[in-house]
Amino acid sequence: MTIPSGRSLSHTRRRLAEATFFHSHFVALLPTPPPIIPVTSTPPPPLPEEAGYFLNAFVTSARSVLLVMHWEYDKVAGWKEWFAAKGTNDEEQALFKRFKDLRNTSQKKRPITPEQVSMLVANLVPVSSMPGNPFGDQLPQGDGTWYVPSYNPPAGVIWFTVVAQQEIRVSCERYLAFLERIVAECERLFGVPQTSLS
Repeated sequence: MTIPSGRSLSHTRRRLAEATFFHSHFVALLPTPPPIIPVTSTPPPPLPEEAGYFLNAFVTSARSVLLVMHWEYDKVAGWKEWFAAKGTNDEEQALFKRFKDLRNTSQKKRPITPEQVSMLVANLVPVSSMPGNPFGDQLPQGDGTWYVPSYNPPAGVIWFTVVAQQEIRVSCERYLAFLERIVAECERLFGVPQTSLS
């Protein structure tokens, strides 16, 4: 990962680079097991304490990117109108709310702590192999085999990194990509304010 540097960077871009730095160190501490492992496999070891440090730092930096942008670009002609008109979809709104809540928890209540949790993965079982076909005549007729999920036995297990019982790794990546898109568009439209270069 290359962190941009130089006096020609906006303060907003520098804050985004800071968030990217903390994110890369957080992700580097997460285990990367195969997607589905046998149920009898040894669980991954607990996450190192440093993973929480980097996650808290990422959440704080990432949440402040748009606040820094607002301060930096507020006096730039047309920026307020552009930012006010900038729509977000439901997924972006949910990410924004989640990271705002995580930042508030981290700064005002307690450190956020990532942990590993498992989820069973179902096997796909052909309906024809099930005793007494529970679906009767409700399945469409035709070629092919119909499958249903079964946890008896499960296909395996997947380990996720979570905070407050919600997946965190992919959420961080999506939030960082969301911020990158907004910062890139802002810089493309409005450049780097002169106040950032002093």
